[in-house]
Amino acid sequence: MTLYIKTVKAHNSIYDEYRFYKTDGELESTLSLKQCSAKKSNCLDCSSEIIDFHTHCFTDELAIKAVHSPKLGWEFPADGTLSCELRLMAENSVHKCVLLNMATRPNTMKHVNKFAIENNCADFISFGSVHPFSDNAVHEIERLYSIGIKGIKFHTGHQGFSLEDKQCIPVYKKIGELHMITVIHCGISAKSPLNQVFPKNVSNVIKYFNGAPFVCAHMGGINFCNEQLKILKELPVMVDTALMAERSTAEDLSNMVRELGADRVLFGSDLPWGHQKEAIELIKNSCLTKEEQSAILYKNACRLLGLSL
Repeated sequence: MTLYIKTVKAHNSIYDEYRFYKTDGELESTLSLKQCSAKKSNCLDCSSEIIDFHTHCFTDELAIKAVHSPKLGWEFPADGTLSCELRLMAENSVHKCVLLNMATRPNTMKHVNKFAIENNCADFISFGSVHPFSDNAVHEIERLYSIGIKGIKFHTGHQGFSLEDKQCIPVYKKIGELHMITVIHCGISAKSPLNQVFPKNVSNVIKYFNGAPFVCAHMGGINFCNEQLKILKELPVMVDTALMAERSTAEDLSNMVRELGADRVLFGSDLPWGHQKEAIELIKNSCLTKEEQSAILYKNACRLLGLSL
């Protein structure tokens, strides 16, 4: 019987207790934060620690609207809530997850970033989001940086802007000045076919980031990865593996990693839309060496995020 989690708010923390329910609403079990962390520690093989660099979470109220989209064409492995992601992290021996947040409109920045800041904690490393067309975008980047947010996520399709729009340049320059990490959605988008980004587009703006870390999500563009390799190889960027498990094979992944170099690849699942377990298995079942797998699953993210190995 399928289980899902409701989050219980207690002692001013949404993480104090998790209640697992059956699909008929009957309470199955209760798990405290301490127990959840112990469960994750007990199943974690320290020789193969994992950081999922590409995940998404929402408030319980927003998750229902944000996650369900019949256009995607596959069954979702998670419900988009923080509690569900924590459960999957424990089950899959994932050490930390990067939460990529997105302000779809200028007037949603503060709300989205409030959620990011509140959930920038032991298990999650939250990235903020700005809308380049907001008058406060540059100030918001400075504010996020000042309180410890390490990166910014863009999705030009959902946010409704062109990556190469000159209005965005001050935002890019500020990110570069502060040496924050940028993650950009690359490839097609089921919900938003306009304003798509591929490595060629990135090559036209990367100079404005002044050498700051830059990550092209989805290996530079799901369904178009091999076409993008030649351009990616010449760019000072990293890529993540988000949704590769749904759209590719272990052999394809191995070939692309060997072309780019394992030190430029980050593990990502794209929870709640991507399957975290299958994404991990894709890498572990590949012909990549243990050293290459470890770099992708953990070490590259540690280096990029400034974490100790």
